[in-house]
Amino acid sequence: MKYDGLLFDFDGVIADTEPIHWNSWRFALAPYGLDLGWDDYCRVCRGLAPSAMRPALRTVVPGLDRVHDLEVRYHQAKDEAFAHLADNPPIHTETISMLHSLKGVIRAGLVTSAMRITVEPVLHKTGLHSVFDAFVYREDVTYPKPAPDAYRIGAQRLGGKSILVFEDTPAGLESARAAGLDAVFVDDCARLPELVRQKV
Repeated sequence: MKYDGLLFDFDGVIADTEPIHWNSWRFALAPYGLDLGWDDYCRVCRGLAPSAMRPALRTVVPGLDRVHDLEVRYHQAKDEAFAHLADNPPIHTETISMLHSLKGVIRAGLVTSAMRITVEPVLHKTGLHSVFDAFVYREDVTYPKPAPDAYRIGAQRLGGKSILVFEDTPAGLESARAAGLDAVFVDDCARLPELVRQKV
């Protein structure tokens, strides 16, 4: 086996949460008569930290400078949606089975830009918390992806000499590669089990 450790992003890799983020930004824009298309969101916004979204949104949402409470309204909608995430975890059953099958075969870790309080209830609900040997959450790093910090910490906590990352965004891929790790692009979280089987 070429790799002795795997690191996974959460949003868009394990969990299909990107529509939640997209709809939360749309909620923030709606009172101003503005909207954000799914294709534009995926092309320029996906995977960015909320603090980096305004410059990206300016490229696809004319009139954005009129929206003064953008981040506040986004967090309001997103936090409400994520508070109920564990009630119906947006994770494919095939992904849950695949991740459980890694236990005892190869070490696995989670590296996410999401806060611990929103992710851990989902991991416990699906039984996935016990699958991972290392965790890195947004509050664990000063500089989020695309900075390499998150994956450097993840690799240190996981251990191993050769670690492979699974990511769905340019920012995540940049972060992993800047940390000196190989990375696989996950274009659809439904394909994660297939992509992992090709490598393990």
